[in-house]
Amino acid sequence: MKNKLVQLILGIGMSVYFSHSVRADWVQIGPWGAGIQVLAMSGNTIFAGTLNGLFLSSDNGTNWIDCGLSSVEIQSLAVSGNYIYAAIWGYGVFYSSDNGKTWTSNEQIPRTSMGFLDHLENVYALAINGSSIFKGTNKGFSLSIDFGKTWTTSVLDSSYKTTYTVYALAMIGGTIFAGTCPGGVFRSTDNGSNWIPVNSGITNTNIKSLAVNGNTIFAGTFGGNIFRSTDNGTNWTAVNNGLPTTNINCLSIGGSTIFAATDEGIYRTTNNGTSWTAMNSGLSNTYIHSLAVKNDTIFAGTPHGVFLSKNIGVSWSEVNYGLTNYNISSFAVSDGAVFAGTTGVFLISHNGTSWTVANSGLTDTGVTSLAVRDSTIFAGTFYDGVFRSTNIGKNWIKVNNGIPEMDIHCLMANGNTIFAGTNGKGVSLSTDNGAHWTVEDFDLPDPFVYSLASNGNTIFAGLYDGVFVSMNNGSIGTWVNSNYVSPYVYSLTVCGNAVFAGTGTGGIFRSANNGINWTAVNNGLLDMNIQCLTSKDSCIFAGTQNSGVFLSTNYGTNWKLVNSGITDNNIQSLEVSGGYIFAGTSNRGVWCRPILEMVGVIDGKSRHELSLLANFKILSPNRFNPYATIEFSLPYSEMATAEIYNLSGHEIASLVNENPGSIRCRFLWNTRDVAPGCYAVKVHAGANTFTKSIPVTR
Repeated sequence: MKNKLVQLILGIGMSVYFSHSVRADWVQIGPWGAGIQVLAMSGNTIFAGTLNGLFLSSDNGTNWIDCGLSSVEIQSLAVSGNYIYAAIWGYGVFYSSDNGKTWTSNEQIPRTSMGFLDHLENVYALAINGSSIFKGTNKGFSLSIDFGKTWTTSVLDSSYKTTYTVYALAMIGGTIFAGTCPGGVFRSTDNGSNWIPVNSGITNTNIKSLAVNGNTIFAGTFGGNIFRSTDNGTNWTAVNNGLPTTNINCLSIGGSTIFAATDEGIYRTTNNGTSWTAMNSGLSNTYIHSLAVKNDTIFAGTPHGVFLSKNIGVSWSEVNYGLTNYNISSFAVSDGAVFAGTTGVFLISHNGTSWTVANSGLTDTGVTSLAVRDSTIFAGTFYDGVFRSTNIGKNWIKVNNGIPEMDIHCLMANGNTIFAGTNGKGVSLSTDNGAHWTVEDFDLPDPFVYSLASNGNTIFAGLYDGVFVSMNNGSIGTWVNSNYVSPYVYSLTVCGNAVFAGTGTGGIFRSANNGINWTAVNNGLLDMNIQCLTSKDSCIFAGTQNSGVFLSTNYGTNWKLVNSGITDNNIQSLEVSGGYIFAGTSNRGVWCRPILEMVGVIDGKSRHELSLLANFKILSPNRFNPYATIEFSLPYSEMATAEIYNLSGHEIASLVNENPGSIRCRFLWNTRDVAPGCYAVKVHAGANTFTKSIPVTR
């Protein structure tokens, strides 16, 4: 039963990526890139382990897919024949024999009620030798000879009072080497049963990586550069000529070439370490965590994604499409452009196809909230307060004068006033674009402000204890405690004259009289932990912690699940722009979908009338075929047309029906010169109109 629980936790998110025939679903649009922990190659497939799951690419990184180990931290990978092994923090070692499609864990170790192993360990290294699996952990060295069912732990140094952490493993023939911190290198010739230290010549015993080239072994250290041994580890020599840094994060071998990943880029040697040369052309991020090498092809993992070189490191390019584990905390819209708050700020361009990083001046990239006043954008952060940009995110300046707490939970603009909800110091207000702030703490001992909303001059603040209301635009002394709703008011939105409060335990509450009275409106909701709310006209969207997105078109009386396509149901933020709803997830970035797909009325026509468009099907383009195909059947012959729109609502193509006069309609859209992203096709058939989303990938 416990193994089934673990597989349920890890097994979400695969099927949507393997089919080119899609329904009207949410489409993932980035931002692309992720914090790469480890890389490994199996045949023509590259695997990338991140803090939030495992991804694979079978086309040299052009496209990445989530391969089933989702929402977990991948600490290390190893490949042996057709088997791929992945060490997952808290869950142990999993393996796949079908190139990552399915994963199995055989560990027979007691687990907690959450599925975690009873004894948590960090697995920093995996190595395979026949039927033996070796792992290096913060608890030392372990061996399994039964596909990970049971493990035997070896003591590396019995004289050492605490256990050495094993960061690296390598093999020469039947000899195993373990790189430890702070014990240096250990060697075993009996499959790990007994170990001896082999550190003669090593001046720094904090070993982070090991690599073998023939009978030569290299050891990379944290703080002591690279050492080389040609006599099975008995003696070591420093080989650092050309290396400006002392921190070696990873070593990897390709033929006779050795690559070193450092916190200052990638270095290469072709003479067994005698000299090193920097190979960083095209690398926009030079903090390199990991490397994977096959012939002339090299992949480099960074905190912001994967880079590829096809010429032994001479030049590099980003290859991150489909690869994302960003937690999207917030959105803001300014002049049709969408900003996403995450590890920094990302901006999606007006044509809706690409994201750019907008972090210049942000001294804290832990962005918790965003708000827009006219063309000025404000960003709230975890520990450095509020930042302001007046040039669409190109530059940011800190604006904290008067704010007593630098941990900002939420931001809101209302007229000329900016509101900042803090973690423990109530609400701060600014009427001069953030230059100065005044404080209102609600006279509560611990006023943690989770959310803000406005209805004219009436301001609502969501706290642990419910909703506080100011009838005078948040002026000092005008806040009163609204009637109690439910603990943890994480989100607020106003739709028409009604205000909605999303709570952490009681679902959604509605007030039609500015917070004097509240009513629970949860019919149809499957999850009472509401993370975020947003509204557009009569549509209200609710993002939940575990069940995705819900929609109400009747002011909360009923809710409908509108999740199709989303692979991460932990929704952190929602925003509406240009006829689209954007959803920010906990670890799979941003998703979008046309609102018209989900509401009960489209262009004045009911869903019943639009049901005349039967068998609607979209065949999305792919890297082998640039044409998107739109097909549907009509009950009788009539004129049918179709247009393509980008995320900003601009028409970019008008399509021609290939079967005029027939009840079978077919349109082709050539996406060869179109950037990857989410688009919408709007179909007209007689008096009926139908809108569907089309993802374009490469």
